[in-house]
Amino acid sequence: MVGQTRQTSLREVRKALNANPLNPYVHIFKQLLENGKNGPLKGSAVARARFGSDMVLLKKQIAFNTEAQKNISTPEKVRDILLRDLATHKESSDAPVYSPIVDPHTGEWAMPADDEVAAKTLINGLLNKNYKTMGWIASLKSPVLDSMSTWPDYDKTHISQTGMETCIMPNETRINLQHQNETMAYINLLVGEIVWMIWPPIPDNIAKMQAAYDADANAKPEDPVGVNDFDDVALSLVGGVTCVHAPGEVLVVPPFCMMLGASTRPTAFVRYGVFQADRVVPTLRMMPFIKSWWTMEHLNQETRFSFAAALADTIKASLSGVLDDVLPEQFAVASAQRGERLGLMGNLVGNWDGVKDGLVEILREEHAEELRKTAKEFLGKVAETSWMCAICGKTPEEGVTMEDHFDMNHWPQGSLEIGYNEVEHGGQADDNAEAADQMEGVEREQDTREQAGPSTTTTLPLRQVSSNANILVDTEQMEGVEGAGE
Repeated sequence: MVGQTRQTSLREVRKALNANPLNPYVHIFKQLLENGKNGPLKGSAVARARFGSDMVLLKKQIAFNTEAQKNISTPEKVRDILLRDLATHKESSDAPVYSPIVDPHTGEWAMPADDEVAAKTLINGLLNKNYKTMGWIASLKSPVLDSMSTWPDYDKTHISQTGMETCIMPNETRINLQHQNETMAYINLLVGEIVWMIWPPIPDNIAKMQAAYDADANAKPEDPVGVNDFDDVALSLVGGVTCVHAPGEVLVVPPFCMMLGASTRPTAFVRYGVFQADRVVPTLRMMPFIKSWWTMEHLNQETRFSFAAALADTIKASLSGVLDDVLPEQFAVASAQRGERLGLMGNLVGNWDGVKDGLVEILREEHAEELRKTAKEFLGKVAETSWMCAICGKTPEEGVTMEDHFDMNHWPQGSLEIGYNEVEHGGQADDNAEAADQMEGVEREQDTREQAGPSTTTTLPLRQVSSNANILVDTEQMEGVEGAGE
């Protein structure tokens, strides 16, 4: 279903902020509105141009048809669904879904006596518009909402779509500054209200965010930590658009946008992400930024390898002709007729030399060799009708095969790196991965600087066979929200 787009004005945003004068996070939003660097979602042509072809949108619900919307039309109905999802989670997992948050006034964690009781109390609190507590549910898988959702027919370049996950937060909860991951995010608000500020992923904003991630990653244990660590970064970003997110609306957030949010009522939203094949090259160009995020979050080797392997699988599918209307052996002639490299495979080969190093260095050696083989096969099939390399347009010298030409000119030279994490830690990543995993839960509770958001930054994908290829299929869990007086 295609929802009607809504654009909000600064008057609407200010009204929401002024209605919550005691909300401790209203101040940063007022600063952002007054510093001359941001505007309303209803912004100017200049503001929209900063986002390029992918603009932030606020629409009516698009994941649920009219009949399904009746089942989520009131806070009571949403509460009942979420309690069912919570019960389903408890039957299948011992992992707690309720996360305590830090009191910004005392710096102390509000550890619940019973996670399940705290989660149920929070969900029931959705019926009280002033409900506050010092905890939230960052990510609750929602099979009930998944079963109610309806999706349009996608073309074969629609590589993956994540399952629905719900976030439940009390009034006056802050969603810290961070970036959306490589997927297009769809955030469906079920109950409550959120004020958002979302910035475009222009180079200057990305550089500032990356510098903040690097500084956080290199911070020493004795360094002072506060809940406003990233506020200075937010105030330095440009081109942001702000809006008030109301029930029945979906916020569409393009990949790698930066976001800051605050609930002004007890709130529940359901989110999912969509990854399109044409996002592979832009994602690869963002690898330095992604690596900074990985380092700050101390993500283990397997997570990084899985992400890289999923990207490589999508590239192999494209070069094999799975995602395009043109087969490799037709590529040269069809491209010559059109005067441009065609389709996704054309986009890949046209940008290959600029992104290959960043990809290969994070791949397992066996996955790198699989990609290398597929690329050679692709070039060989193209050369059958053109004699030229599809990447550089040159004909190999006499006696040089197309495979040798690829190895010499279009594959990283020197010894193949065995993976970004191993290089960074001197080859000891395997020994440290298990210990890192064991410590992760403790670190998440202790580190007050961790970021949170409607979908957390770099996706942690699992490899899963779809109708097209092994693809990106999962999102990170949101973590570390800080709230005041919740």
